Amino acid sequence: MNQGDPESSGLIRHLQPWTSWRRKRFWLLAAFIAYTLLGFFAAPSLVRWLAVSELEKAGRSATLETVKVNPLMLTILVQNAEVRDTDDTVILSYDEYFLNFQASSLFRWAWTFKEIRLMGLYIHEERFEGLDTRFTRLGEALRSPEKSSDTEDPSGIPRAIIGHFLLSDGRISVIDQTAGGFESEFGPVNIEINDLRTIPDHSGAQTVSILTRDGDHIEWKGTLQAVPFASKGRLTITGTGLTDALTYAEHFLPFKVTIDGVDIRLDYETGLRDGSLFFTVDNLTAGVDDTRVVPQSTGLEVLSVGSMSLAGGMLRWPEQTARVESVQIDGLSLNAGLLSDGSLDLLQLVPATGEEHDDSDAAAAPWVIEVGSFRMPDGAVHLSDATVSPPARVSMNPLDVSLRDIDNRAGTEIPVEFKTQLSSGGQAAYEGVLKILPDLRTRGEVSLESIRLDVAQPYVQTVARVNIKDGAVSMTGDLEHHPEQPARLIGSLRVSELSIHDDQLDEQLLAWDALNIDRIKADLAANRLETSQLEFEGLFGRLHIAEDLSTNVSDLLVESSGAEPPEAQAMPELQLGGIVFSDSALDFSDFSLPLPFRANIKHLQGEISTLSTTSSEPAAIALEGQVNDYGEALIEGQLNPWAPTELAQIDMTFRNLELSRLTPYTVQFAGYAIDDGRMALDLGYQLDQRKLNGENNIVIQDIVLGEKVDHPDAGSLPMGLAIALLTDANGVIDLDLPVDGDLDNPEFKISSIVWQALGNLITKAVTAPFRLLGGLVGIDSEDFGTLRFAAGRSDLSPADREQLLKLAEAMQQRPELTVEIAGVYDTALDTEALKSDAAEALIEQRAEQLPIGTEEVSTEHEKRVLEALLAEQLPSLDLGSLQAEVSTLPEGSEEPVLDLPAYVAALKDRLTAAQSVSTADLVALANSRAQSALNALNESSLEMPLNATLAEPREAEGDDDREVPLELGVSAGS
Repeated sequence: MNQGDPESSGLIRHLQPWTSWRRKRFWLLAAFIAYTLLGFFAAPSLVRWLAVSELEKAGRSATLETVKVNPLMLTILVQNAEVRDTDDTVILSYDEYFLNFQASSLFRWAWTFKEIRLMGLYIHEERFEGLDTRFTRLGEALRSPEKSSDTEDPSGIPRAIIGHFLLSDGRISVIDQTAGGFESEFGPVNIEINDLRTIPDHSGAQTVSILTRDGDHIEWKGTLQAVPFASKGRLTITGTGLTDALTYAEHFLPFKVTIDGVDIRLDYETGLRDGSLFFTVDNLTAGVDDTRVVPQSTGLEVLSVGSMSLAGGMLRWPEQTARVESVQIDGLSLNAGLLSDGSLDLLQLVPATGEEHDDSDAAAAPWVIEVGSFRMPDGAVHLSDATVSPPARVSMNPLDVSLRDIDNRAGTEIPVEFKTQLSSGGQAAYEGVLKILPDLRTRGEVSLESIRLDVAQPYVQTVARVNIKDGAVSMTGDLEHHPEQPARLIGSLRVSELSIHDDQLDEQLLAWDALNIDRIKADLAANRLETSQLEFEGLFGRLHIAEDLSTNVSDLLVESSGAEPPEAQAMPELQLGGIVFSDSALDFSDFSLPLPFRANIKHLQGEISTLSTTSSEPAAIALEGQVNDYGEALIEGQLNPWAPTELAQIDMTFRNLELSRLTPYTVQFAGYAIDDGRMALDLGYQLDQRKLNGENNIVIQDIVLGEKVDHPDAGSLPMGLAIALLTDANGVIDLDLPVDGDLDNPEFKISSIVWQALGNLITKAVTAPFRLLGGLVGIDSEDFGTLRFAAGRSDLSPADREQLLKLAEAMQQRPELTVEIAGVYDTALDTEALKSDAAEALIEQRAEQLPIGTEEVSTEHEKRVLEALLAEQLPSLDLGSLQAEVSTLPEGSEEPVLDLPAYVAALKDRLTAAQSVSTADLVALANSRAQSALNALNESSLEMPLNATLAEPREAEGDDDREVPLELGVSAGS
């Protein structure tokens, strides 16, 4: 430089104040130059060294590719930074970080930044267990161990001003090992904040935008004030359904949820007001499309919803109020049911927890939640019950549910409407009001229209072997429910076209055209049921007796599996206004008889009066119907329907019954078919303490027997004789049949008791006909018709002669009968008597040949006659030995003395035993007895000849009086 140059000299002079070290300017300039040089050249290295060294101390590694510092503009730029964890995993990186600090911070007493910009931020966080994550570990490693927590400044948020903050194209990667290694990534994340200040009462406009890898978009636009805290804005969540969040939840919930679309929008405001936090939401709308819930245990979908929408939502806190104008669910489909163990399958959607809920810290003031309207117009609910086999299934589709003015205040009445159509057939509806708090209460009108009864078949077959083929129930009524009243119903009921079949025989068992109940009142709390008359139209019942004597109803009940029986329930109070039958019928058949039998009672009509469990008044019965083609049946009486075996009085009248239809019953005890005839029955039964008594009358007219039936079960009674015995001169059989029995006797069958009594009467008639004939002439004796002859004799006693006279009178009233007389003999009794008579005859004859001596007494004469006869008939008899047997030795005497009366008796015994009586002698005696009876009978009936014949003699057995009975016989015809 030329020192003489005036320009150079001027510059030197101008710089001299700055170059003189003695001057302050020199040091200011030196400081500026040093600051500039250090800022541009030393600061980047320092920043890099500080960052890397701090992380290395924490066991992590870091790289910063580019660090630029502009000390003049107060900016710092870091590019391509990366932080790696102890396992060399990148946990933080960014493409560019730019910060522009403002010197005005000195004047504003606040950290002031004109701009903070972060581009391409990447954060990788991984959770291991509890709160143990990669960044919590990093934080622990970076924290100085000698730094005490009590040295930290608790004063709060530092004063700061950020003119513009921008996070662009950020990404967040997360892994949660506690959720089975769940991985997700969010991005790009874009956040823009303008004029963010921690200075009181200052706010700025901000925008946050987050896009997930599945296309879900979360956006917030609003304002944020740090001190005091305040923020308001609009939050929008749109996308395909928050797939990552739902996938993450699967690891903690027993079900999977998928959503095909979501759109949530709301305006909010929050902050501090009078030192307390407040939060408000307005203009909330939400929509969710195609939601599906699938339990992880089964993989079968239990819930799907086409769309859910919410409109007009608002929330106020701390006022704790929330309101939604409308909620609507479209296309809901729910599958629910009971599992085989009786548990509800939806319980598999409840997360398992071993912790008990403790609500001791619950807020004293509950939230008030309001919903203007809830609507589900086209839902479908599919129900199943696997506790029965096959499982019971029914669907409600479509299901329309509507509720209005909903809130959770105690006592609020919520209008509700419900209507649906069942897959099994029929419709159901309910319209009323619902109270949820403080307890569940409802009242309203319920209606059922043509609900098919076969939907209950799986339950019915568990208790009875029947099949509900047809039938529908319709009902309208007012329903009430609350904690003290499980259900109270007042309405009407109709069951139409019922048809129940017997599963075993595959035939109709019970049916009716209609059952109408105009008024029904059920009160479960009082355990009471009241109804008006039960009106049956076209009732039909079938009773069938099979060949093995089983019936179509005896085996219908299914036996218990042995499980513990349910606890017995108290008998409800019942009051039925009576039962009315019109155009009803009963089909009765009995295949257990030798000939199958069937009878139809049709056009059955009448009524049973009021039935009540609380009244001692028995129910009155008045029924009438047609039996087969031209028969008539009348049933009247009274009974206690709740204990019919304890007290009942039933009178049944049957007229003009065709006897030919009763052939199967007559065959069973008689062995004959009936070709013609009519019968009338007047049956009166009384049940008292399970004991049956009956006073019954049977009138049979013009009975005509048919052929004898050859069947192993057929009876063998002489029906012709029975009819001849019972039929009067006008061709009428008029019988009074007292019947009785014990219902506790397992052999007792009330269905056959009349026929049993009739069979007993006929059996008694043909087995004891003379007792029946004796009744015609006023003699009630079991011995009527039996003559008694002394042993060895054939003459009649006076009593037997009178008996034959009465028999002749009775025979005149039954002229078709023939008396059969068969002579009888008892071999032992009559032989002994005939031998004695023969011996007496010999003694008398020989006594005439050997006159008594003048000095002989009668005993000595008898001794001489007997010795003479025995000498002829028993010459070998040793009379000396016989005398020695009957001699005695007097006291003080040495010579035996003969006991003459005993000796004569012994001689007579020897003579009697020596006599001979042949069978021919006994037969002759029997014939003589029969002839004596015949002669006496004919002599007693001189006006009208009787039919009497002699029969072959027979052997009989004498009685204790040593008399031989001769039992007369009787037969029909001559």
